[in-house]
Amino acid sequence: AEQERRRAEEEEAERAREKVLEKKRARQAKALAMQLQQVEEGKQARAAAGKVVEAERRLAEALDAIEGGDLAGAKELWMQGEALVAEVGDAAGAEARYRVRNVEKSLRIALWKEAADEESERSLGEWARRKEERAA
Repeated sequence: AEQERRRAEEEEAERAREKVLEKKRARQAKALAMQLQQVEEGKQARAAAGKVVEAERRLAEALDAIEGGDLAGAKELWMQGEALVAEVGDAAGAEARYRVRNVEKSLRIALWKEAADEESERSLGEWARRKEERAA
């Protein structure tokens, strides 16, 4: 009977040790999962930062293209920059989103001016044609 009681106590002690070890392993697994998540978040943050830098480069090129009169090229560069900022989402930050809107406004103004210039040229051409017709 004494041996049976000791064996039962030893089994109970072994189960208690196993339970403690299971809890320790679970804590270690949770800590490792958190570390892996932090590493992944760091990778994502670095990737997002790289995309924001690339977006800002393209937006700067778009502004240069607007100044140079290449509105089609500027629009393409603006669209690429906008897509990169949108892809990154909130990680891009307010400043990057502001730059996208600012370049878009500059592009719209340049397109509006170009259309107004073309309309002015047409109007002047028509005025000159009518003047010649009256003179003839």
